[in-house]
Amino acid sequence: MLARLLPILAVALSPLLGGCPGTVERLDKLEPDAEAPPVQLPVPLRLVDYNAHDFFDDHLDAAEPVVTTVDYAAKVAAVGAVLASLGGDVVVLQEVENLRVLDALADGPLATLGYGTRVLVPGNDASGIQIGVLSRRPFDRVVSHAADRFDRPSGAGTTSYARDCLELHLRVNGRHLALLGVHFKAKSPPDDADRRLAEALHTRAIADSIAASDPSVAIAILGDFNDLPGSPPLLAVAGAAPDLYVDVATQVADAWSYDYQGAHQLIDHQMVSPRLFGWLEAGSVMMLHGAEADLASDHAPVAATYDVP
Repeated sequence: MLARLLPILAVALSPLLGGCPGTVERLDKLEPDAEAPPVQLPVPLRLVDYNAHDFFDDHLDAAEPVVTTVDYAAKVAAVGAVLASLGGDVVVLQEVENLRVLDALADGPLATLGYGTRVLVPGNDASGIQIGVLSRRPFDRVVSHAADRFDRPSGAGTTSYARDCLELHLRVNGRHLALLGVHFKAKSPPDDADRRLAEALHTRAIADSIAASDPSVAIAILGDFNDLPGSPPLLAVAGAAPDLYVDVATQVADAWSYDYQGAHQLIDHQMVSPRLFGWLEAGSVMMLHGAEADLASDHAPVAATYDVP
């Protein structure tokens, strides 16, 4: 009897034995038909804006000041040291004379950081100070607004940018970002608060136009605004909810970028749209103060990192 039962028991137990065909077939059916798509990790983008203060080279090009070769080399080294410590992916500079200055930085003290993209478009300042950009990423489009004319809020005719509003478009992790680099009219005599407010209103209008053409865009307006938080130009750039722009520079404990006769003032800003603010990396905002920064410029840089999903 037992001899007759053994073949039957062997058949009944065969699906439980490791490595048998029946077991392999059932495991195959539990596996997905195709591989799951890879998870897209956020890509950090560090933005820096910095007024480098009268950054002229040692060549005579026009009516701008000419510095000695020794002083120029010292300036390149000092500004380069500040920027190297910040590690920006995109650096928007104010008061830069020309592309030679950007090349001197990118190919000199910043050579290891890979700033292959360098942008400078001559603006409206007669003294030759321009907005220049160093970037590790290429731009899809660059637009100068130096030739724009726009209304003064006082109704006293039209005006233009004292320097420029440089519009920069790029893609990070497949996302569209737009940067507006600005350097508004200074308060130094003769001051023109009406023009500075006109610049701010027009800059916000440019940002709103970009957003209207692509609602998915993330926008930063950054640079030297030459005015304080709560001032009419800053309020004009900020706008209102639900599209209220946030000045991330105010998130630093010691938030000041300029020493005016012993008074610390925050006049350099990085104002970002709600979408970009949502990507701000916690604790990443910084402003550099101290002897090294003072040696390079009379302004402090603003730096912040955004984790682009």
